[in-house]
Amino acid sequence: MYVYLDESGDLGFGQGSTTSEIIKKDLLNRLLKLDIEVHAITVKKRNVEPKLRRDTNILYNYMVGLSLVEQILEEPKGAKVVINVDRRITSITSGFKFNEYLRYKIWYERERRDVELEIHPLDSHEAYAIQGVDITCNSIFKKYSSNNYRLFNIIQSKVKTDRRLFFSK
Repeated sequence: MYVYLDESGDLGFGQGSTTSEIIKKDLLNRLLKLDIEVHAITVKKRNVEPKLRRDTNILYNYMVGLSLVEQILEEPKGAKVVINVDRRITSITSGFKFNEYLRYKIWYERERRDVELEIHPLDSHEAYAIQGVDITCNSIFKKYSSNNYRLFNIIQSKVKTDRRLFFSK
């Protein structure tokens, strides 16, 4: 299994991509032709506890645990899972680093040491796959942040899970 991870912007505190909507639409239409699944978690940032705002690493790892861990556990015995992740996600200042967290969750907490995890941090400016995932994430983000479904509607058939966190306050 190949996994590509990114988030729309950062966990709340940076500027987004300036890619034109025409390019985004073209890319999303190309993704429709691929055998892919999209699994998303969207966070309503204003409802996130101040403690988690100060340490977004914990929040990010928690979200990965909710989505990616279950997908990996569905893989057959001895599976190899290659995870390509935006390098920004792996530059952590506290707690479990992303790589360590994911290995702990799979190998020890869920006792699936038979799964081979290969994790590659990629520079989003150079990795087209990460840029594609960013645009996909952005289309889901816009659905919730501004009720703009134009881009989401293109990729909707590939979205297998679309979870929301901190929306009920």
